[in-house]
Amino acid sequence: MRLNPPKPASIPRWTAFGRHYIRDIVYAANDGIVTTFAVGAGVRGAELSAGVVLVLGFANLAADGLSMAVGNYLGIKSERATLLGEAYQDWPETVDAARHGGAQAWLGGAYDPETKLYIFGTGNPTPAYTSGRGEGDNLFTGSLIAVNVDTGKMAWYFQTAPHDMHDWDSAQTPVIADAMFKGRMRKLVMTAARNGYFFVLDRVTGEHLLTSKYGSATNWVKAIDEQGRPMRNPEKDASIGGALVSPSAGGTVNWEPPAFNPKTGLFYVSENNLYSVFYLTDPDPRGSMGLGGHEESRVGTGGSFLTALDYRTGKARWRHKYEGGAGGGGGMLTTAGGLVFAGDGGGNIVAHDAATGTPLWHSRIGGVTNPPQTYLIDGRQHLLVAAGDTLYAFVMY
Repeated sequence: MRLNPPKPASIPRWTAFGRHYIRDIVYAANDGIVTTFAVGAGVRGAELSAGVVLVLGFANLAADGLSMAVGNYLGIKSERATLLGEAYQDWPETVDAARHGGAQAWLGGAYDPETKLYIFGTGNPTPAYTSGRGEGDNLFTGSLIAVNVDTGKMAWYFQTAPHDMHDWDSAQTPVIADAMFKGRMRKLVMTAARNGYFFVLDRVTGEHLLTSKYGSATNWVKAIDEQGRPMRNPEKDASIGGALVSPSAGGTVNWEPPAFNPKTGLFYVSENNLYSVFYLTDPDPRGSMGLGGHEESRVGTGGSFLTALDYRTGKARWRHKYEGGAGGGGGMLTTAGGLVFAGDGGGNIVAHDAATGTPLWHSRIGGVTNPPQTYLIDGRQHLLVAAGDTLYAFVMY
């Protein structure tokens, strides 16, 4: 059943915040279209406001991940069978790896009401660190996938992490925008993956437009292939003697949503450059399913930053270093008034100048645990931030 959602109430256009002005337009990761919520143990969901469609994905590593990622997002049985057939050809025939091979979609995606495409990322393959899944790309793990919500059919996919070997899933929330790219207006989708690479695609066709390394210490890639995919250096896989790798298993970014500001042309994301040594403790794939068969020792860091990427080049326009440790833990919020809100490594919520990264305001509330949100009540702009189990609301006079 398709329901007609209520029309949003009209709200004032401008609200003052100190010397800066914040418009009612908020450029968040999902642009206000997708709200994620937990449906049950091991299940993730997203409510799409256009037509009220319920989309379910699964986060359980022990479950039939590949089938669920394809089957639940692509509900047409014939389509599911075709896609699973394509995926199975990329996995070893002698091991039942593809059926339980990961690709859980455990974060909400982004919905484009114009094209009716729901775009989401999938998780890492399993076993995550050991052999047993061949040397193929392990479709459709570590991928960005576009699905038509009316038909349930896949429109396109792009693998941002082929044959991942470090638990760097690609489930991060993508950002959609209409913007100029190489002299023409394009309908874009952008994602900063956990593996330290940034990607820009045409969201209608899936055409690859840009790949760049945003993790300044990222060291696991041997080459970028002709499709724009980072191809791993096998010497950086977990080994008995140990392999020094950046980022750590936690990733250059993890689940935290990024944000994009079309006025500055900048994509804001947290960047964590930890180094780890990955040891292989069980070379037998039969005893190392899931995340087993390895040990990880963190040995140093190349720094933690709030990073602003130019979407046209993939290069960092600026980086703001977090001196107190890993920052950006809750995700990003940017506004048309030229601000970026993010948590730092010292327990503060900070407002930065979106163009330069300069800190303008802060409040010490503890570690920020969710992306900040902003809204208007009686014509006044509010900022809502979560820290642990507490919500803090700031009003802007």
